[in-house]
Amino acid sequence: MIRKFARMKPPPELLVGFFSDTSRWPRWMPGVVEARTIRRTMDSELVNVTQDIMGRRFRQRFEHRIVGQTVRQRQVKGVFKGWRATWSFDPAPERRGTTLCCELDFDLGMMGMMMPTRAVQREIDRIFEATVAGAERELRHWGADRDDDHGEAPLLEVYPSQHGLEVWIAGKRVARC
Repeated sequence: MIRKFARMKPPPELLVGFFSDTSRWPRWMPGVVEARTIRRTMDSELVNVTQDIMGRRFRQRFEHRIVGQTVRQRQVKGVFKGWRATWSFDPAPERRGTTLCCELDFDLGMMGMMMPTRAVQREIDRIFEATVAGAERELRHWGADRDDDHGEAPLLEVYPSQHGLEVWIAGKRVARC
């Protein structure tokens, strides 16, 4: 399992709604060419997603479910042997924005035999950073990126959390112990 973290200015409630709006993914999510809802219920969606990654076009079907302040995604049909992602949106310290956590668990199957682990890790890092940057860019259009009460994030922050001591530099978590 891979865990990635970022700090974003909007509150968790807004980000849960934003990340859950699958119809807007092509506007800001890296490589997403199309996201089409097949079926929708009160708390979940079945979505066909077409995405260009590493020079290849992938077509997948996801179950997309909202549970509290968490968005869970699971591949139902696609190129991977297995794929699950959990996006958690927790209030940042002193309620200044959101700590975004993405937990990604996947099995590349046969495709994994052809790709070095380091290349996969670099691509995941690139996609996560581009996802956060794309979300921030789109949220600026919504006017949801302002932090009028507190200004920009400090260069260095250290604070206790439910997971232990966290160290943030320039708005990005760099360590937890």
